[in-house]
Amino acid sequence: MKIINFDLLKSAVNGALRVYENENKLILRRFTLKQEEFFKKTLNYVDKPSKAKASTSMVIDFISNTNRIEFSAKTFVSSTRTPCFFDVYQDGELIAHNGYNIKKDGSVNVKVDFKQGEKRIKIYLPCLFEAQFENFLIDDEATFVRYEHSMKWLFLGDSITQGYVADYPSRTYANQVANAFDANAVNQSIGGAYFMAEDLDEDVNFNPDIVTVAYGTNDWAHGYDIENNANKYFEKLVKIFPNKKIICITPIWRGDMDIRETTETMPFEQVQGLLKGICKKFNIDTVDGSKLVDGDFSNFIEDRLHPNDKGFDQYAKNLIKELKALGI
Repeated sequence: MKIINFDLLKSAVNGALRVYENENKLILRRFTLKQEEFFKKTLNYVDKPSKAKASTSMVIDFISNTNRIEFSAKTFVSSTRTPCFFDVYQDGELIAHNGYNIKKDGSVNVKVDFKQGEKRIKIYLPCLFEAQFENFLIDDEATFVRYEHSMKWLFLGDSITQGYVADYPSRTYANQVANAFDANAVNQSIGGAYFMAEDLDEDVNFNPDIVTVAYGTNDWAHGYDIENNANKYFEKLVKIFPNKKIICITPIWRGDMDIRETTETMPFEQVQGLLKGICKKFNIDTVDGSKLVDGDFSNFIEDRLHPNDKGFDQYAKNLIKELKALGI
């Protein structure tokens, strides 16, 4: 087998704004340096710098006639959760799910055999760990050509959009949406996030066709000034991406939406109407998140806030339908 040099491997990387080599490893970053500095300096983001390094929605996507691939990657804890898996697809079919499920740094070695002939190979990286490639091998005489997508998509949001807590990275709602619309997606979501205009970078080196925004649940839970913050956020967002299709996804169902309400917190369902009104001012379409995942506990992990793989499947299916209705 032959080793694919990092320059060629970089060509097939989707979901990263910065790709570079360091100590013989390929480093992938989905935030700008300015954004990473913001996370480090913001009190409410004290535990978030490592989350910014997670390989969320990053994909190696290429066409090849190789019969086998092998690669090794160092993996680093980037969240409080444990799934650290790589999903490998052949022409849209899942054929490998390799990794581990424990909160520790480690290594993952993947060896996968494929059918004969040319095929599209798509490798989803862990959503909640950082992955650094050490090597990548294909057959000696095999071809390696990056896959060209139909559009570019930017996902903005909190932990749910980042992929908490999917065991299969390919099953997060963001990755399923990107796949359904054949999009090269950058996912700048991060656990604990809420409407903060400061975490938007005017100089981001990505020109998306579609931008989806999914905040509100953390704003409500922590009693933040969601109306003021959302207005500032969308005002800045439309300036950064003028004439782009921007869609706001309002918060999905959460198990404590009734018992957590206090005199200081508006009723959870009121957040839906508030965000719809704000978005209307900026000519931003909205999707009602309360209709995307039903309140069946089997759709969520134990906190009844974050979807599991089953819940993400439902989220993605319903969201894709809503997005198509909006003309995507």
